[in-house]
Amino acid sequence: GIDDLARVIAGLGSHDFPIRGSIHDDVRDQDKLRKKLVNFGGHDGATPCQWAMFDLDKVPENPALDLYEEPEDVAEWLISEYLPKPFHDVSCYWQFSSSAGLIPGLSAHLFFWLDRQICGGDLKHYLAAHAPYVDPAPIGNDVQPHYVAPPIFENCPDPLPRRAGLMQREHDFATLPQIDRRELRQYAIEHSGAPIPTPGFRENLKLIGNGGGHGQSKFHVPIRTAIMWAVRDARGPLDDRQIKAEVRDAIHYAPKDGRDVSLYLSDKYLDDSITGAVRKRQSELIKRDRPGGVERVTLETGEAQLGEAVEDFMSAVRAGDTPVTALRGGFFVSGLRSPHNFPLAVTFFIVARLNGRLRSPHNFPLAVTDQG
Repeated sequence: GIDDLARVIAGLGSHDFPIRGSIHDDVRDQDKLRKKLVNFGGHDGATPCQWAMFDLDKVPENPALDLYEEPEDVAEWLISEYLPKPFHDVSCYWQFSSSAGLIPGLSAHLFFWLDRQICGGDLKHYLAAHAPYVDPAPIGNDVQPHYVAPPIFENCPDPLPRRAGLMQREHDFATLPQIDRRELRQYAIEHSGAPIPTPGFRENLKLIGNGGGHGQSKFHVPIRTAIMWAVRDARGPLDDRQIKAEVRDAIHYAPKDGRDVSLYLSDKYLDDSITGAVRKRQSELIKRDRPGGVERVTLETGEAQLGEAVEDFMSAVRAGDTPVTALRGGFFVSGLRSPHNFPLAVTFFIVARLNGRLRSPHNFPLAVTDQG
């Protein structure tokens, strides 16, 4: 089951990788085998497997969730946004790829146990129709390596404290419908596929629901995301009653397929969600006015820009101003980004008395952050 699959994947070494193809009987006794279809599996993903890995590569991030602090919540959001309903509320072994936390976008591997063995060819057609953002290569090719080895960081820590884990949910396996390739091909042509993360409170409210509409993402994730956007974008005192009223209206009109949604309508659930969002805003985990794009610079260029900022600051002080300065950064220094949009603090030790304008002779920091 999923527990055994999680143990196997978590125990792989840095040079190990799984494939879907099973070894052929006539070469089973050989010590070394080339990764070819003559030795493993068959054409068009012919090997039936009861497990599957779904590879999402550089999909847009959800600005309301923080990969550094909430990796499992991010994994659950990816499932709700990019995988079809049979995989919702199902236990999953999630793993963020080596690039996660270093470059923009989310890349993840999502492992599931299935209700039956399904060959990769059938599963590839199902994903093309219902999960077009999933990379079909590891599914549709029996000898395609699943590159899941954890990254190796030399002389620096991993920017993500936790890259993988087993998420236990209501069901231990995903129950898929019978697969008809012809019907799935037609469905894939007629439908536009998985939703894209949406900014804004009311835009996320539109994603609530259990119906078959494009982009509908059940209840918990879109409600939580909508409330975080409401808190993030609030100007002045937060109107809890207005937020709760609009969320309840959205739930009331959303398709439910007979589902009991009383939990999501309750004061406790909504109050807890608002309180959690406020707490995150206070701890600066919900960012305001995110800059678009990140400038790549060399170490030398970064040092020069920092030096110019310090000189500008000192010149202003010498001229009689008392500036409060922040340098909009978001730099890549030597190819590494400050981990996951957290501030990269560079402290300059100022020995001069700055014409007596500093209240104390102590050192002060110049913060270079991704957020400005």
